[in-house]
Amino acid sequence: PEDDERTWLKKLTLLILLAVWVCLFPLDLKLRTLVAASAYTVTESMFTYMERGLAFTSFCQFYCNLLYLPILLDGYGHIMGNRPFLYIACFPLNVYLLEIVVGYYCMWLHGFNAAWCYSDYNDSYFHGCIRLGHAPFWVGLGSCVYFAYPFLIEWTLLVCGL
Repeated sequence: PEDDERTWLKKLTLLILLAVWVCLFPLDLKLRTLVAASAYTVTESMFTYMERGLAFTSFCQFYCNLLYLPILLDGYGHIMGNRPFLYIACFPLNVYLLEIVVGYYCMWLHGFNAAWCYSDYNDSYFHGCIRLGHAPFWVGLGSCVYFAYPFLIEWTLLVCGL
Protein backbone atom coordinates (compact mmCIF):
# COMPACT_ATOMS: atom_id res chain seq x y z
CA PRO A 1 0.00 0.00 0.00
CA GLU A 2 1.09 3.54 -0.67
CA ASP A 3 2.33 5.32 2.47
CA ASP A 4 -0.13 7.71 4.06
CA GLU A 5 -1.82 8.20 7.40
CA ARG A 6 -3.97 5.09 6.79
CA THR A 7 -1.13 2.71 5.88
CA TRP A 8 -1.65 0.73 9.09
CA LEU A 9 -5.35 0.28 8.28
CA LYS A 10 -4.57 -0.83 4.73
CA LYS A 11 -2.03 -3.38 5.93
CA LEU A 12 -4.46 -4.56 8.59
CA THR A 13 -7.20 -5.20 6.01
CA LEU A 14 -4.73 -7.20 3.91
CA LEU A 15 -3.83 -9.32 6.94
CA ILE A 16 -7.45 -9.78 8.02
CA LEU A 17 -8.52 -10.87 4.54
CA LEU A 18 -5.59 -13.27 4.34
CA ALA A 19 -6.41 -14.63 7.82
CA VAL A 20 -10.04 -15.18 6.79
CA TRP A 21 -8.87 -17.08 3.69
CA VAL A 22 -6.37 -19.18 5.65
CA CYS A 23 -8.45 -19.86 8.76
CA LEU A 24 -12.07 -19.94 7.61
CA PHE A 25 -12.03 -21.40 4.12
CA PRO A 26 -12.00 -25.20 3.92
CA LEU A 27 -8.97 -26.86 2.34
CA ASP A 28 -10.82 -27.93 -0.82
CA LEU A 29 -12.01 -24.35 -1.40
CA LYS A 30 -8.48 -23.01 -0.92
CA LEU A 31 -7.15 -25.53 -3.43
CA ARG A 32 -9.89 -24.60 -5.93
CA THR A 33 -9.17 -20.90 -5.59
CA LEU A 34 -5.43 -21.50 -6.02
CA VAL A 35 -6.06 -23.52 -9.20
CA ALA A 36 -8.62 -21.04 -10.56
CA ALA A 37 -6.50 -17.96 -9.72
CA SER A 38 -3.47 -19.58 -11.36
CA ALA A 39 -5.49 -20.50 -14.45
CA TYR A 40 -6.80 -16.94 -14.65
CA THR A 41 -3.26 -15.57 -14.36
CA VAL A 42 -2.23 -17.58 -17.43
CA THR A 43 -5.43 -16.63 -19.29
CA GLU A 44 -5.05 -12.94 -18.43
CA SER A 45 -1.44 -12.94 -19.62
CA MET A 46 -2.43 -14.56 -22.94
CA PHE A 47 -5.38 -12.19 -23.36
CA THR A 48 -3.32 -9.06 -22.77
CA TYR A 49 -0.63 -10.37 -25.10
CA MET A 50 -3.18 -10.91 -27.89
CA GLU A 51 -4.92 -7.59 -27.25
CA ARG A 52 -1.98 -5.31 -26.44
CA GLY A 53 1.12 -7.20 -27.61
CA LEU A 54 2.46 -7.52 -24.07
CA ALA A 55 1.64 -10.27 -21.60
CA PHE A 56 0.59 -8.72 -18.30
CA THR A 57 -1.01 -9.57 -15.01
CA SER A 58 -0.18 -8.62 -11.42
CA PHE A 59 0.31 -10.13 -8.01
CA CYS A 60 -2.42 -7.77 -6.81
CA GLN A 61 -4.87 -9.39 -9.21
CA PHE A 62 -3.80 -12.89 -8.18
CA TYR A 63 -4.15 -12.05 -4.47
CA CYS A 64 -7.57 -10.46 -5.00
CA ASN A 65 -8.68 -13.45 -7.07
CA LEU A 66 -7.73 -15.79 -4.22
CA LEU A 67 -9.96 -13.79 -1.91
CA TYR A 68 -12.91 -13.17 -4.25
CA LEU A 69 -13.10 -16.38 -6.32
CA PRO A 70 -15.08 -18.24 -3.62
CA ILE A 71 -17.81 -15.62 -4.15
CA LEU A 72 -17.42 -15.46 -7.93
CA LEU A 73 -17.47 -19.22 -8.43
CA ASP A 74 -18.86 -21.13 -5.45
CA GLY A 75 -21.25 -18.46 -4.18
CA TYR A 76 -22.54 -17.58 -7.63
CA GLY A 77 -22.91 -21.26 -8.52
CA HIS A 78 -24.88 -21.85 -5.34
CA ILE A 79 -27.21 -18.93 -6.10
CA MET A 80 -27.71 -19.87 -9.75
CA GLY A 81 -28.02 -23.60 -9.15
CA ASN A 82 -28.72 -25.84 -12.10
CA ARG A 83 -29.91 -23.16 -14.55
CA PRO A 84 -27.28 -23.12 -17.29
CA PHE A 85 -28.76 -20.35 -19.46
CA LEU A 86 -29.22 -17.97 -16.53
CA TYR A 87 -25.80 -18.88 -15.09
CA ILE A 88 -24.00 -18.16 -18.36
CA ALA A 89 -26.08 -15.13 -19.40
CA CYS A 90 -25.59 -13.39 -16.04
CA PHE A 91 -21.94 -14.31 -15.63
CA PRO A 92 -20.73 -10.93 -16.98
CA LEU A 93 -22.67 -9.22 -14.16
CA ASN A 94 -20.94 -11.56 -11.72
CA VAL A 95 -17.52 -10.59 -13.12
CA TYR A 96 -18.41 -6.88 -13.22
CA LEU A 97 -19.31 -7.06 -9.53
CA LEU A 98 -15.92 -8.62 -8.82
CA GLU A 99 -14.17 -5.94 -10.88
CA ILE A 100 -16.00 -3.12 -9.11
CA VAL A 101 -15.47 -4.44 -5.58
CA VAL A 102 -11.86 -5.49 -6.12
CA GLY A 103 -11.04 -2.47 -8.29
CA TYR A 104 -12.18 0.02 -5.68
CA TYR A 105 -10.45 -1.96 -2.93
CA CYS A 106 -7.21 -1.79 -4.94
CA MET A 107 -7.70 1.95 -5.48
CA TRP A 108 -8.20 2.49 -1.76
CA LEU A 109 -5.22 0.28 -0.97
CA HIS A 110 -2.71 1.59 -3.53
CA GLY A 111 -4.17 4.91 -4.66
CA PHE A 112 -4.85 3.33 -8.08
CA ASN A 113 -6.02 -0.02 -9.40
CA ALA A 114 -2.81 -2.04 -9.36
CA ALA A 115 -4.59 -5.08 -10.80
CA TRP A 116 -6.00 -3.72 -14.10
CA CYS A 117 -7.39 -0.57 -15.65
CA TYR A 118 -9.73 -0.17 -18.62
CA SER A 119 -9.75 3.64 -18.57
CA ASP A 120 -8.35 3.84 -22.09
CA TYR A 121 -11.54 2.27 -23.51
CA ASN A 122 -14.67 4.27 -24.40
CA ASP A 123 -16.91 1.65 -22.80
CA SER A 124 -15.25 1.60 -19.38
CA TYR A 125 -17.09 2.59 -16.22
CA PHE A 126 -16.50 2.83 -12.48
CA HIS A 127 -13.14 4.61 -12.87
CA GLY A 128 -11.89 2.03 -15.35
CA CYS A 129 -12.84 -1.00 -13.25
CA ILE A 130 -15.17 -2.56 -15.82
CA ARG A 131 -15.34 -2.62 -19.58
CA LEU A 132 -18.67 -3.47 -21.23
CA GLY A 133 -16.89 -4.74 -24.35
CA HIS A 134 -15.53 -7.65 -22.34
CA ALA A 135 -19.04 -9.08 -21.83
CA PRO A 136 -18.67 -11.65 -24.66
CA PHE A 137 -15.46 -12.91 -23.03
CA TRP A 138 -17.19 -13.12 -19.66
CA VAL A 139 -20.04 -15.09 -21.26
CA GLY A 140 -17.42 -17.45 -22.69
CA LEU A 141 -15.75 -17.74 -19.31
CA GLY A 142 -19.14 -18.37 -17.72
CA SER A 143 -19.76 -21.20 -20.19
CA CYS A 144 -16.39 -22.77 -19.40
CA VAL A 145 -16.89 -22.38 -15.67
CA TYR A 146 -20.43 -23.76 -15.73
CA PHE A 147 -19.28 -26.98 -17.35
CA ALA A 148 -15.74 -27.35 -15.91
CA TYR A 149 -16.05 -26.08 -12.34
CA PRO A 150 -18.10 -29.03 -11.04
CA PHE A 151 -15.20 -31.30 -12.06
CA LEU A 152 -12.78 -29.03 -10.20
CA ILE A 153 -15.02 -29.24 -7.13
CA GLU A 154 -15.03 -33.04 -7.30
CA TRP A 155 -11.26 -33.16 -7.87
CA THR A 156 -10.48 -30.88 -4.92
CA LEU A 157 -12.80 -32.84 -2.64
CA LEU A 158 -11.08 -36.04 -3.74
CA VAL A 159 -7.58 -34.63 -3.30
CA CYS A 160 -8.46 -33.29 0.13
CA GLY A 161 -10.01 -36.62 1.15
CA LEU A 162 -13.46 -35.17 1.70
